[in-house]
Amino acid sequence: MEDLDTMINRLRIDPETIFGAYDRSKLKRQAVVGGSFSIFSQISLFIINIIRTILLARVLIPLDFGLFAMVSVISSFAIIFRDAGLTTAIIQVDCINSNEASTMFTFNILINLLLSIAIFISSPFVASFYGHPILLNVTRIMSISFFLSGLSAQHIALLTRSMRFDLIALNSITTQIVSLLVAYFFAIHNFGIFSLVFGSITSAVISIFIIIMILPWIPNIKFEFSKISGLIKYGRDVLLFNVVNYFSRNSDNILIGKFIGAIQLGFYNKAYSLFMLPILQIRIPVNSIALPLLSKLKKDNKKYKDSFYLIVEILAFLSIPISIYLYLKSEFIILLMLGENWIDSVEVFRILSIFGLLQVTAAIKGTVLLSFGYSKKYLHLGVFSSIVTILSFLLGIRFGITGVAYAYVIAQYAILFPSLIYSFNNTPIQLKAYLQAILPFLFIGLVLGIISHVYFRINQPNNEIIPNLIFTILFFSAYLLLTFFNKKFWHKMLSFKNIILQ
Repeated sequence: MEDLDTMINRLRIDPETIFGAYDRSKLKRQAVVGGSFSIFSQISLFIINIIRTILLARVLIPLDFGLFAMVSVISSFAIIFRDAGLTTAIIQVDCINSNEASTMFTFNILINLLLSIAIFISSPFVASFYGHPILLNVTRIMSISFFLSGLSAQHIALLTRSMRFDLIALNSITTQIVSLLVAYFFAIHNFGIFSLVFGSITSAVISIFIIIMILPWIPNIKFEFSKISGLIKYGRDVLLFNVVNYFSRNSDNILIGKFIGAIQLGFYNKAYSLFMLPILQIRIPVNSIALPLLSKLKKDNKKYKDSFYLIVEILAFLSIPISIYLYLKSEFIILLMLGENWIDSVEVFRILSIFGLLQVTAAIKGTVLLSFGYSKKYLHLGVFSSIVTILSFLLGIRFGITGVAYAYVIAQYAILFPSLIYSFNNTPIQLKAYLQAILPFLFIGLVLGIISHVYFRINQPNNEIIPNLIFTILFFSAYLLLTFFNKKFWHKMLSFKNIILQ
């Protein structure tokens, strides 16, 4: 027991150290150490989610996942209101004190409570809208999970601002492991959709326990609007962006669930979730470092540009070959991960892999706007993108879930360059330099993809594990070998610390 206490004390941090202005003398070490822990965290979470996918897909049916996705649409909408954009504001602001953080905590709790009550009250409407009575109790239970998950939001934001990604990683990994165990336990005991619900509640409870243990900051219950009026103004634009972005990201689930049905939504949602699994392992750790890092460097154009273009290159280096590989081996991946009952997810999965080719690197444009405090432009971009996306879903829904997927990909590529130009305006970032950072990796990936595609057309592919494992090793080894000719990229990777601070 003494050893456990010693370990906890070593992890616990003094709350006073997370307030005040940024300490630029520690920025180099924080960025490098934080990046290492973020990568470790995402690799761990990726493995956990792979295990979760394989286990739950074989004991639950598409209907269970489809029903859960229907309720998730409601809880996801409430989540964007939970902190009114203030967690992003905390990360971006140069200086914050305990009183300001306490005021934001109180503000968040009040909003969180009201939203949880709203979710609970809306449960009959949700069940009626989708035509599934079981959603009545599912929605009510999820309202509790929603409230609990919001209690640790401010603490996590403060840890992110301080770039304590080691502690955030500990929280994320632990909660996901326990959540998986709980969900699987109830799934094998025939609880169906409720196994996913109980897993969600467990995750929220464990997260609260860990966060309070490692960051024992007890906020004062107060609300002094004058202390956070500037942050609320910034957060308001982020909040409005998240609202419109929500409708663009979830209208496909709403339309499919309403007009096509829960089973098809299960196929679509699982294909999307599985596709995003490796993509998020790239995007989340990079973006989690990018916003606090670029926010600190916004007054130094050279260091800002050097860091930004390196971030883009890292995103391209990782995401492009993965997207191409997912396209080539979509059927094998679905069968391996989900089983034969999920074969209807293959085409959607293949279509979405086209989306990932450039969109992962393009998503960094929002970080540029937020790092410079351009929250209004961030909002305008979100409104434009959301309108185009929703219209594409409305056009695609008549052709089923594959029509929705095709419409989404086409719409995103149609607005790609206009959105980049708009985002980079009045910043040190240039579109030409951004494209130059991506093109070497895109060229190598496409060449390998075309060669592989031609090979598969000549030789009928199979879904046996050994041949596909060999292809996987050869594909990524060839890609890595060819990227070694990009000596400039590897030189910058090795001298990352000097690029951030000299």
